[in-house]
Amino acid sequence: MKRFLLCLFTFLFVSVACVGSGLLLSINDSSYSENVGEGIDNNENSDIIDDIEAYATPTNDSPWTSHYANSFAGGSGTQSSPYLISNGAQLARLAYLINNSSTNSTYATKFYKQTADIDLSDYYWVAIGDSSSLPFSGYYDGGGYTISNMYVTNTYSNYGGLFGYWNFTISNPTYASYIKNITLESPYIYTSSSRYVGAVVCEAISFSSSAGAAVSSLNISDITVNNGYVRNTGTFSNSDGGYTGTGGIVGYTNICTSKTIQNCSFEGTVRGTACAGGILGQMDRRGALTISNCTVSGDITATTTIAGGIVGGAELENGGTDSITISSCSNYAEIKGNNRSGGIIGTSDFTISISYCENYGTIDSD
Repeated sequence: MKRFLLCLFTFLFVSVACVGSGLLLSINDSSYSENVGEGIDNNENSDIIDDIEAYATPTNDSPWTSHYANSFAGGSGTQSSPYLISNGAQLARLAYLINNSSTNSTYATKFYKQTADIDLSDYYWVAIGDSSSLPFSGYYDGGGYTISNMYVTNTYSNYGGLFGYWNFTISNPTYASYIKNITLESPYIYTSSSRYVGAVVCEAISFSSSAGAAVSSLNISDITVNNGYVRNTGTFSNSDGGYTGTGGIVGYTNICTSKTIQNCSFEGTVRGTACAGGILGQMDRRGALTISNCTVSGDITATTTIAGGIVGGAELENGGTDSITISSCSNYAEIKGNNRSGGIIGTSDFTISISYCENYGTIDSD
């Protein structure tokens, strides 16, 4: 059943078109508005067409990690002298060093900075941190430059994204872990065997060093994705109570002291099995999440359940009291899901505070 609802919030008013089900919701400001236009046909088989012609396939059928540079452009990997990356081969060097068991421990927690625009059209990209046992745990500053034509499939990469598994628990706790200042132009991601997929980060993970004590925080900021295609057809076993997570920026995140995603935008297509979101696909367990100044346009689809313009779904574990704050965000994307879909967030059992947010996208949910 299609829902065509107009939500104008004055003080405390909540509509299922603005957020999905199971929410402990606090609307902090009267400026939240929801404008829902014409509906869209919720028929996955007829409507989802892979417009692969809009994306340049790699020139060579080979992974970038087979063509990495022998050195970075400079630097020593410290905060004051980060390793410098100026071309695709040097970015591939980072992926190779992180994904290699003999070099991961040396390079995983270092600082990196991009110093030029990078075109990845020559080869297939392999995610930096392509295994949970070989994670990226460092700091990446894109310098405001562009990475274009990133093409990722499960043929060469376990994860579908620029970064795969980012475990920031073991980063230097003196500095908040960050990935920032990156523009992705025309990234194409199509995976069928990945649980979590995001154009920038697939899994952002923090495990505590002792019970209940996470040791680092996450900061993803100033990320722009233009003309993105992020599709995850992976399935999951419901025995663990989880879902897949597919996001325009981040696929999935869990425990940490705090998570901040700010000044990010996604324009394009996100299609996932469940928990599809324009910025973040899925969050679970504990820890506070703040998302601010983010914009989404295009279309967001969950082929089974849970879709949201900014966040797909959030599941609180073990009866915690942590919260999600979403402020100054706008969604213009069409949202489609079989149930539990919303213009800002699809569903959550966290306490949620939403302020200064607007949804202009259509919402189609049975």
